[in-house]
Order: sequence, then structure tokens, then C-alpha cells
Amino acid sequence: MRDTAIPCLLGIMLFACSCSPSSVRENPSSSSSVALHQEFVCNSTDARMTPPSEYLEFLIGGSSNQEQARTNLKNANFLGNEAIWLLLPSKGEIIGRLSDKFLPWRLKPGQLRWEAHRLDGDGSVPKHPAGPSGYGDIGFQAAGVEVPEAGCWEVTYTLNDQYPLPFILRVQN
Repeated sequence: MRDTAIPCLLGIMLFACSCSPSSVRENPSSSSSVALHQEFVCNSTDARMTPPSEYLEFLIGGSSNQEQARTNLKNANFLGNEAIWLLLPSKGEIIGRLSDKFLPWRLKPGQLRWEAHRLDGDGSVPKHPAGPSGYGDIGFQAAGVEVPEAGCWEVTYTLNDQYPLPFILRVQN
């Protein structure tokens, strides 16, 4: 029980801290009335976890300059759990487009799927397969995320509809 309590607690803390509205008071022209506004703050995921060595070596091995790749990946934004690892964009931000690739790594056999819902407005992307088939059941799977519009998105990857790996993306055009 203790082995699962800490990861569960960390997951709850990550979700609870991932987004929050902050109150901003604004004083209109009349000094007697004060309006209260909610300003949404998108706290995108900047996890910087240490990935499994086989995932790291796979990424380094695919580079034409392996020493430079090893140096660059030391500070990369990795996020993972017992079944899935992702290389997220720096600071959890996608800038200038509505999609990005995350180079998923599966530690267990199965089908990767993802879904998303917008935290700062209406919008969602229903659960669907992550990337094309043909990559085998374990290890690397070419995949990414594409959202319909800019905003703050909570994306969740799963493996066989289990092992949820949620993260927050700030998407800017």
C-alpha cells in the first residue's frame, strides 16, 4: 500500500497545482464600486523527471550528434509513470502551432491513447489512438497531440485505457 500511496499523492498534488484562477480587483472610474474578475492562470507541466535509461538511450541513439543529444536531454521536460514516458515541450508550451510530438515510450505492452479538455474555456478532444500502428507493443511509439485551438489544455495519455498520465499544455498560436 505504501508503494502506491506516494505516487497517488504526487499525482493528486500535480493535478491540484496545475491550474488555478487568481482574483484580481479592479477599480473602475467610480471609487465606491469594486469589481471582482477571475483571471485564469495556466500552469503548464514542467516536470523534468528522470526517464528510464532505455528511453534516454533510445533518444540519444537516434541522434546524429549523440554527445550533444546527451547534454540537451539532461535538462529536458520528461514526464512518466510505471507504464508511459513522454518528452514534453520546454515549459509545457506549444508556441506557433496547435500540435506537437512527444516521443512516447511504453514500458508495458499495449495501445497508447490520448484525450484532452480545455481548462480555460470550452473544448475537448475525445479519446483516440496515439499515432499510427506498426511500432510493436512496447517501447517507442510515434505520437503527439493536436488541439483545435489555442488555450490551456489538460491532456491525458493512457496505455490500454489504464495508467493515466495527465499533463497541462499551454498552446499559443
